[in-house]
Amino acid sequence: METKLKRIMAKKGIRQADLARISKIDSSRINRYVNGCCFPNSATLLRISIALNCDPAELQEKGGGK
Repeated sequence: METKLKRIMAKKGIRQADLARISKIDSSRINRYVNGCCFPNSATLLRISIALNCDPAELQEKGGGK
């Protein structure tokens, strides 16, 4: 299953390492979010959305986010 985060990163041409650096979130955590193993809390989601220049709601997996 592809996560919304993975799709948005691909669309914007941002790699996991780039997102980790920009958001200042550990790369192993980014990897778990990208692969859908776990989901970020609201504060982390905000940091990721700022790094990706998107609305946090775009990243949420709720509501059939496949």
